[in-house]
Amino acid sequence: MKQKIIFVLIVLFSCSFSLFQPSEEDEKNAIINEVVHGIYEVHLNELTIKLNDLKTGLNAGKFDEISLNKLKSLFKEARILYKKNEAFSAYFFPASDLNMNGPVISEVEYEEERRRKLLIVEPTGFQVIESLLYSDDVSKNHQEIVVQLNNMISVYSSVSKALCSVKMNERQFIEAIQSEINRHFTLGISQFDTPLSGNSIMEIKSSLIVIQSMIRLIYSNEMESEILEVRNQLDKTIAYLEKVPDISKLEQLECLRECYVPLSSAVAAYLGLMVRPVFSQTTALRIDQKSIFDREGFNAFFYNPRGFDKKYSPLVAELGKILFFDPVLSSNNKRACASCHRPDLAFTDGVKTSSGFHAGMSLSRNAPTILNVALQRNYFYDSRSTDLEDQINHVLLNKNEMMSSFEEVVLKLNSSPEYVRLFRNSFKGTDDTVISHISISNAIAEYERKLISLNSRFDKNVRGEINDFTAEENLGFNVFMHKGNCGACHYLPMFSGLVPPDYTKSEFENIGTTLNGDLKNPVLDPDKGRGANFNVEMFMGSIKTPTLRNIELTGPYMHNGGFNTLEEVVEFYNEGGGAGLGLNVPNQTLGSDKLNLTDVEKKALISFMKTLTDTIGTTTLPDKLPSFPDQSGLNRRKIGGEY
Repeated sequence: MKQKIIFVLIVLFSCSFSLFQPSEEDEKNAIINEVVHGIYEVHLNELTIKLNDLKTGLNAGKFDEISLNKLKSLFKEARILYKKNEAFSAYFFPASDLNMNGPVISEVEYEEERRRKLLIVEPTGFQVIESLLYSDDVSKNHQEIVVQLNNMISVYSSVSKALCSVKMNERQFIEAIQSEINRHFTLGISQFDTPLSGNSIMEIKSSLIVIQSMIRLIYSNEMESEILEVRNQLDKTIAYLEKVPDISKLEQLECLRECYVPLSSAVAAYLGLMVRPVFSQTTALRIDQKSIFDREGFNAFFYNPRGFDKKYSPLVAELGKILFFDPVLSSNNKRACASCHRPDLAFTDGVKTSSGFHAGMSLSRNAPTILNVALQRNYFYDSRSTDLEDQINHVLLNKNEMMSSFEEVVLKLNSSPEYVRLFRNSFKGTDDTVISHISISNAIAEYERKLISLNSRFDKNVRGEINDFTAEENLGFNVFMHKGNCGACHYLPMFSGLVPPDYTKSEFENIGTTLNGDLKNPVLDPDKGRGANFNVEMFMGSIKTPTLRNIELTGPYMHNGGFNTLEEVVEFYNEGGGAGLGLNVPNQTLGSDKLNLTDVEKKALISFMKTLTDTIGTTTLPDKLPSFPDQSGLNRRKIGGEY
């Protein structure tokens, strides 16, 4: 009996010992944490020293040219150390990271349902320090810089302690790297957070060198082709950047094609080994995307209030297409969604401001394109809606647009056996088979989610599928990303205010838009924009940054349609917006300094923007509209509406 008990104990001990033996995955995760935490701590200590040295220099009170150059040099060195750690601080602690390197604009935290102001959050961190350190009077600003430095030291120390307690797994490690690569080749190469110091190439290169060092340490004994390809592409990218002296010399298109896409694709391939195909799509970028320039790289369902997993039959989008072009949605059966969003004009209407419900009426704003409309977080120029379904409600119920109601529309549609059959068949297997407010909105939204336009000549050139950019177009893209500073507001790849690298929010800008293109006699547009919706002073005049995709087809331009040509638009920005023209624009977020673009650069910039045209596969109309029995008036309605 004693021997039997001993045998059982030995077996149990053996089982429990094997149970608690670290797996290969656990061992790799342990190495990842050891390497990341160790390197992060080294950079933290060096950064803290640099920030304290910068404080000491500022407190010395010497601001002659030699002293200022020394202070700026310390600032650049500190930013490089921050960038070496950014991938992981931004991934795990995005809110704290924003305190260290957020844009120089105040943020307002809102309770969306009540539209009640909660808190105005003032900007802090490196970008604020840069704006003060590179100003004309550093002596006046040096105390504020010291305050910012003290805040940064405190925040960064807290983030470091928190990060070193994080037990990250391999997937998180690779995702953080992929996100950082996306950040570098969208925000970094547009000088988004280094507009004055101009040190972005050095920062990108330094960050990638650290990532390369981590990967070499962690995967030193592994020979999988995927991780070797990541190392290979990192080597190539770093070598490419070594040859670029500063951002002004960077060939933007070549860099994206030769560096970003291959590097991103290599990282995505290795990440794909860890991700199950059925994994829920809970990010704006698709898990299986190679780069942000993939035709289907974005996950439209991320912005879907129904959630990620509720997928409709393709028939629902087909039904939504019919409804989009059917004027039966309006109270007079003459206006459709397509009245203001014509497929032949990239879903705009070609007029200054859209026509209203009554004859001769004009609305106050220009109709934006709805191509790629599903890939954004906010709708309307003033952000009064946050999802497609709700956006549709605003239009249908607006007395100046469709002057209708869902009760009226449901009643009409139910009188058509053809529509009843379409709804039943399209929504078969769901709760929406009955014609209702919900099913109508969902169908139209589903159609709009299919209107994706990410396959322009620009996209194909970046992906390396073609190589036909002219010298003028190439110059135009360089101007767009550097001298023109366009890419710092119209972010890649959507060329809108959808913010990289997570693409979870849309930005709004006050550029001091004038009533028209007469810049010799400028008059400020009085539109309050987002301020009218949220009633916050800093939002007054701010408008959602629109996409520049298909801009060749979407004139007149600006939210008020006041600019007839792209030449007028470029000249407005060249002058520094409304403030640059001498107007009083208290909340202008656009820099008021003149860009000093040459005529050649202006022409090239416009040529580049025309490479963003792509409406293929989106412009077809329904063959016919569903019929209504014994209602001759309804059966005479026109596809797309009468006006």
